[in-house]
Amino acid sequence: MHELIAVAYGVKQLYAKKVWDVYNSLIKRFGNEFNILLKAEESELKEIVNSKLTELIIKNREDKLKIKAGYDGLYGTIISDDKEIEQKTLSGF
Repeated sequence: MHELIAVAYGVKQLYAKKVWDVYNSLIKRFGNEFNILLKAEESELKEIVNSKLTELIIKNREDKLKIKAGYDGLYGTIISDDKEIEQKTLSGF
């Protein structure tokens, strides 16, 4: 979940304040990640988060989100429609 949020909001660190703020607002509304990733309606997501994150969550749910594997301490890259969405080095710290 943190990876999707970081990409959608253009944040380089997975545990940045912005990522946690968005994550916590989603958890507050939907209860847990399972509900966010698999059950929340698209219209409900759009009320809380930006359209890019909503799109990533829906594509992930529909198995349309591909991940290019990471290496040597770099996280993987999210790929959609055979086009890389974001190429960033994400770190947890």
